[in-house]
Formats: sequence, structure tokens, C-alpha cells
Amino acid sequence: MIETNIGASGWPIQKIRHEIAQNLPVAGIFGFEIVDIDRDGCTILIPESSSVLRPGGTVAGPVLFAAADVGCYALALAVRGASTAATVDLIVHFLRPADQLPLVARTSPIRFGRRMATFETVVTAQGSPKRQLARATATWMVGT
Repeated sequence: MIETNIGASGWPIQKIRHEIAQNLPVAGIFGFEIVDIDRDGCTILIPESSSVLRPGGTVAGPVLFAAADVGCYALALAVRGASTAATVDLIVHFLRPADQLPLVARTSPIRFGRRMATFETVVTAQGSPKRQLARATATWMVGT
């Protein structure tokens, strides 16, 4: 994907990374890295880190939830420049234990309306894009 300005109202990836680093401390705690972003989606890397593991060596569910939420926010910034965007709902289905790191969370827009946006996030192990570990659907308020 191209790391350029997304559109007239969207933000470039550098500004999105800065906004998330400044205003979403959970992304830093878990070490999330926005790898790429464009109008079609956002890819977040969840790196190898003991801060994301639960007893038994699997990635904690709240980490996967947070990756989906951060991906939605990044996409709202990229497409709309909507720094005041907020989660309305987010549902996560945990499909398999996430026992391999790093992970990749790919968030895609389903629909952008005037005020609301719907997103889907799929989490996989890096290098295994067809083996889904979790799938989330979220609705965000992105307009006023």
C-alpha cells in the first residue's frame, strides 16, 4: 500500500501514527505498529512481546480487541480525518487460540456513511493469512 495522503479529508500515515501514539496509549503498551493504510484497509502488526500474552502462552483476548479498535480508528483518520471518531460497538469472535507471534490485524471498511462507519477486522498469524484467529465487526461514529 502507498504511504501517502489518503484523500482531501484523510490523514497521511505519519500523522495517523502520531495521533495514535499520543492519544491511544494501549497501542504503545501492546507495541502495535501500523504497517500500512489506504482507503481499502489498515494493517497492524502485533509484535512478539510478553505484554500481550496470557497464562499458557496465548495472546490475550483484550489485545485482539484493542488491535481491531485501533485499526478502525486509524481507518477513520485515514478516510475522514475524524479525530473525534468513537466506537459505538465492537464484537469479536475468537476462532482459534492465538499462540504464534507476530500477528497481523487487517481492518477493512464495510461501509462509510455520513455519520457512521462499519468495519471488519481479521486477525491472523504473520505468514498464515488464511488461518483466521479472530474476526471482529465494529461500528464507529465518524461524523457530527
